[in-house]
Amino acid sequence: MRKRIIFFLFMIVSALVVSENEVDDSLFVKISDGIYKIGEITINKQSGEIEFPAEFNMESKPIELLLCGKNGKLHESVLKTDIVPSQLQVSLLLLGYEYGQNIEFQGQDKTPEGDSLLIFVEWIDSLNNKIKVRIEKLAFNVAEKKEMRETFWIFSGSQVLNGTFMADVEGSIITTYHDPFTIIDNPLSTGNDDTLYIVNSRIVPPKGTKARIIIKPFN
Repeated sequence: MRKRIIFFLFMIVSALVVSENEVDDSLFVKISDGIYKIGEITINKQSGEIEFPAEFNMESKPIELLLCGKNGKLHESVLKTDIVPSQLQVSLLLLGYEYGQNIEFQGQDKTPEGDSLLIFVEWIDSLNNKIKVRIEKLAFNVAEKKEMRETFWIFSGSQVLNGTFMADVEGSIITTYHDPFTIIDNPLSTGNDDTLYIVNSRIVPPKGTKARIIIKPFN
């Protein structure tokens, strides 16, 4: 665990080097006792929770992701975010979550391994009501003709290839379709089929609606 944290901290700090002798030391900010920020990500050490901003990106069509980065598969993701994916992985590690053995290729018929997480999405609707739902409600299973089954999510951890943290390159953060480069993957048997899920238009608000992602421990 300690080696994993050091490795990812080194990656992030290295990426923020401005010159040979200048590093942005504002990356890690203590807000209050037990509350820290890494970039736009808020970490609560007491509750084991993580929060960060996102935005609804699609109102219809097939999906492979529930959340991607700004350089990710925007045409297949319900939500998008400007956070740096490697900072999210570091945040999870700092809270003691362990990633497991990721799958080898996209759509592999294998259950990803790693610690279990609960994920929620919050937003304000057109009537100024705060809405909070489990993230899986944003996906609709066309085969079963109902919302994605309620589930925990797996901290699989993105692959690193030739020293490159691939989630930073590909932008995959939370996927419904198994992806070796994602940080958080779908544990259900549906994860090997990229034709099953579409945007749940019954609940998803208009494109551009601001949201917050909340990641909690699965107890």
